Amino acid sequence: MRTNTFALALTISLVSIGAVSCGGKANSGSTANNSDAEGYTLSSSEGGFTVTLPPGFGQPEQNGKKYQAFNGATHSALLVQYLDLPEAKSDTDQEVFDLARSVAMERQSTTIEKEEDMTIQGHPARSVRASGMAADGSAKLYYRHEYIRRDGSRLYELLFASPKREELDSAAAQAYFQSFRINEQSAQAKSGSPVDKTLPDISAPSPLPTPNVSRAPVSAGALDSRATSKPDPAYPPAARAVHASGKVVVQVTVDDQGRVMQAHPVSGNPLLQAAATQAARQARFDPGPPMTGTLTYNFTAQ
Repeated sequence: MRTNTFALALTISLVSIGAVSCGGKANSGSTANNSDAEGYTLSSSEGGFTVTLPPGFGQPEQNGKKYQAFNGATHSALLVQYLDLPEAKSDTDQEVFDLARSVAMERQSTTIEKEEDMTIQGHPARSVRASGMAADGSAKLYYRHEYIRRDGSRLYELLFASPKREELDSAAAQAYFQSFRINEQSAQAKSGSPVDKTLPDISAPSPLPTPNVSRAPVSAGALDSRATSKPDPAYPPAARAVHASGKVVVQVTVDDQGRVMQAHPVSGNPLLQAAATQAARQARFDPGPPMTGTLTYNFTAQ
């Protein structure tokens, strides 16, 4: 991942419950229709997407490529935005999603509870669940992010945040995420790509297949001493800028051939988590029963 790509990705901004302002209106190439009771349908010709906000959120406020709204009754907030990253076109989906997630976790001072890769409307995507204290320390907040990457150069983000964890899976939240639709014809026409006249239906996110293991993995605790190969992680340019250091713990699932099939960070500086996770995916173990456990990576400030 190149440094300039990281600089661009830093413009990914995350909304906090106390910072959302309602009453602004969508403008500049976008429209918001329907009533507050029915839920506004936001359509952005520039962004090439349509999404329906849940009832009670009011008309969204637009700030450039970002739209946000707030529900005073439930104290919930939502956001939808898009970011063009042409410099990241050669980067993998994993690298882009890892970076977007790390920036979000750093800005919100949150901890990842769950994340999974998926496909939305035929595009690579990632869902991230996280929690943390509000900026003013008044309440604990729960976040549900979905990142969607189109044609390698545009990244969409949808966010739903609430002081109640159950709100993330409420009917209103589910309808909000599932209503998001990329207008393939509009988006491709603006990029100069051939237009596919067939617009596929958006479906509910489908997790990646379960790793092909012959038996259910057993919990094995710390796996560092059992690894036959454990490459050192690269030191990220963003971490170098602030001399970040410390320990990052990564949860891994290993198949019966000794390959790491799943890896996700469970603690550590968010600026270092993506590098540690990428290194963990390269670790190898002796063939044997499938297992889960942790790998620990120590970073020294540079």
